[in-house]
Amino acid sequence: MNRLFTRRCERTSLNCRADKSALKCFRKQIGILLIIMVIGFAVFNSKSAAAEEGGAFIQSTPTYFSYNEKAYLSNVFYLSDQEIWYDCPQPNMKGELICIDINRGIVDKLSYELLRMKGEDANIECIQHIGDRLMIGYRDFETNYAEVVIFNEMHKEVTRVNVAEYSNKKIAPLLSKPMVPTQQGILFAGNQYEEADDTSQFYMTEIDAGGKRVFESLETKLHDSECYSTNSIICSDEEYHYILSQNRTAPTQPVQERLICKDIKGETVWEARLPDTLCIKDIAAFDGNLYLAGLTGEKDDYGNLLVDQKGILLCFDKNGNKRWEQVHSEVTNYFLQAIPNAEGCYALANDYSMEEKQIYVVAVRIDGAIDRAGYIEPSVTASLYSCFFISEEGKLAEAGKEVVGEMDGFRIGALYMSIIE
Repeated sequence: MNRLFTRRCERTSLNCRADKSALKCFRKQIGILLIIMVIGFAVFNSKSAAAEEGGAFIQSTPTYFSYNEKAYLSNVFYLSDQEIWYDCPQPNMKGELICIDINRGIVDKLSYELLRMKGEDANIECIQHIGDRLMIGYRDFETNYAEVVIFNEMHKEVTRVNVAEYSNKKIAPLLSKPMVPTQQGILFAGNQYEEADDTSQFYMTEIDAGGKRVFESLETKLHDSECYSTNSIICSDEEYHYILSQNRTAPTQPVQERLICKDIKGETVWEARLPDTLCIKDIAAFDGNLYLAGLTGEKDDYGNLLVDQKGILLCFDKNGNKRWEQVHSEVTNYFLQAIPNAEGCYALANDYSMEEKQIYVVAVRIDGAIDRAGYIEPSVTASLYSCFFISEEGKLAEAGKEVVGEMDGFRIGALYMSIIE
């Protein structure tokens, strides 16, 4: 060390030039390091910090419910804090529905044998409880058959209604959520195809707790070659039923998205066409407000695909007027779900850019102001077919099955429910 110090103190011209060169190189390296740190911090900040206000959402320690740890879970249906149905199918169309009260645990079970679902690939799509009537809607993916089965409180079948047929023509259910609960019962939607000219019309009906059809509607064709997509979406609130229809006016034409509002009698109240730079993934209604969640972007050079994609949220009032819209550049995929409550709406998006999938949440007030935004800090890291909903306290919640391992080819774990704050 002393030799080096002595040599540097000699200050020869050669050493001076070398020192200056080394210093210059050192400063350059420090500059590059600072740039990397700034970029890294910006990326980290955009991924992990909350947006406008508030902070990350924290998932509370789950409440677990004792049930067969090998049971498969395919869906969860939230009706109230006292009635959360977990659908646990088994091979050969066996299985059962488990009803859980948050405070009391398992309070009811309904076997698939009682449901007597038709088809080899049947899937339960909707559950509703009105008075002493338990309504269960299912469809078979292989045959497109769809039915609503109604039981009394003693699990005795009252009636069943085939909803996959209209005027002696078959109805193909929507791909996602072809049935949703309503104030009177279950709303069903699908497409009636005309094989002769390769066109289709949008069909919708509502079944009440007594098994009667409240209404049936078949959308009038706007063009002779019009064809509706089974990617259309439906939802309902106390006063209206809403449709996000996806249709083409001709096989070579791009998909058009249109909002349709119907009253409780099935009569059309208003329609609104959406821009072709939108791709809506979910709609949800509450107390006169309709929320849309999806993505937006710019058309590519060929006018077919959306590029520079960003998440988007929109809100319409019950008269069809757009109240507000928000574009979220931090969501580069799309918002996949809108969950409204009395104060506004939660919008959820999956983020696959990290090692593990994370869920990004935006909480928006009714007036469009962002309350908070950020990633969920999970207490459940491996969930199976979880469902997000609003609890009776107005809080965002999740129910599903936490997978902790495998045994004899089964993913073992426990049914759970947790609050997200």
